[in-house]
Amino acid sequence: MSAVTYTWVVTDHQRPGCMTIESVTGPLPTTLQFTPTGDEAQTRVEFTVTGRPTGFMRLLQPMMDRSTQRNLDRNFERLGRLLETGSVSNSAS
Repeated sequence: MSAVTYTWVVTDHQRPGCMTIESVTGPLPTTLQFTPTGDEAQTRVEFTVTGRPTGFMRLLQPMMDRSTQRNLDRNFERLGRLLETGSVSNSAS
């Protein structure tokens, strides 16, 4: 599978919280929004991905939604292990 390249621009950043990033190149216009909440003991991140498919890609949106959710779940689980243990060696990449 070939890599897909995007260029991203931060369009909003409200310290210490919300950050919005938008793609300016790539096959699918996309917006990412991160909103951390929590306290000294833990941090929760609300993460929203909004893709705006056009043309033929609109027909593929349900499949793309499921695939994106699986990838996000896997990658956030991996990130959690890395942050908690300093290692992701026990993950199935």
